[in-house]
Amino acid sequence: MRKTAKEAMKTRECILQHALKVFGKQGFAATKLTDVAKEAGITRGAIYHHFNNKIDLFHELAEKYRTKITNHLEQIYGKNLAPISKLKKLLKGYFELLETDEGLGEFEKLHLLKLEITNLYDTDCKKVQSFFQNNLQLISKLIQEGINNGDVKKDINPEEFAWFLFAYVGGILRLWTFFDRPFILSEKGSKYIDMFLDEQLLVG
Repeated sequence: MRKTAKEAMKTRECILQHALKVFGKQGFAATKLTDVAKEAGITRGAIYHHFNNKIDLFHELAEKYRTKITNHLEQIYGKNLAPISKLKKLLKGYFELLETDEGLGEFEKLHLLKLEITNLYDTDCKKVQSFFQNNLQLISKLIQEGINNGDVKKDINPEEFAWFLFAYVGGILRLWTFFDRPFILSEKGSKYIDMFLDEQLLVG
């Protein structure tokens, strides 16, 4: 019997969830679609019905979590807050999302620690670049607004600081994932964000 669209979507989501689990255990390069099929309890043919190969699988996982992050951050950005308070809220909101969304946390771990050098991003490069550029521009804009209203030091270059902040947050995440979540990210990570931004950005 032919599956309904709802059933097909459920199977596709099941494949994605189990693929993430296997990628996390074995690393992307070592994983075969037969491994994913076994983990999901389906045939390899069922996977090929939805995905051409494991690179397609990874790209859909990446798009899924990019969209989830973007939607979450857009909700925070819409709040009526002062620029730097909003920036802090965005970063802390990202940390909270990583902790509460198990799939996103596992994808971040895969991305940071178990994604071997491959041609994974060759066909997805523009989407990845756009995702990061949009977030860099958002951070730069908030910093410039903070300069304009007198909260942020006038000698700060918003574009340069946005890159610096990305590297700082990336370092916190790498420690958190590498040492298997040794601290509560939403608590200690948020404390680090406050300390860093208050020291580096704020006037007086």
